Amino acid sequence: MKAEFRGWLVEIGGFLRGLACNLGIIEEVKAGQSRYKDACSLESLPSVALLKEGVASVLLQGLEAEDQKQRTHAFLIDAFA
Repeated sequence: MKAEFRGWLVEIGGFLRGLACNLGIIEEVKAGQSRYKDACSLESLPSVALLKEGVASVLLQGLEAEDQKQRTHAFLIDAFA
């Protein structure tokens, strides 16, 4: 896994913990992920902001898709640990 991507996952996990999201509940992770995606616009480098927003969008889509929801949730819990 690329270092930048891993760092963004750590950042997202910290963001969700800061919101007091229960990472074991998919709906809370989705809500927190949506807030993180919105917060990406605050990134000082516009190109990095777009990349982070894209990663957040892909993860959010995975959490919303019935056939991917459980696998994406398990991946995020593992990545945030």
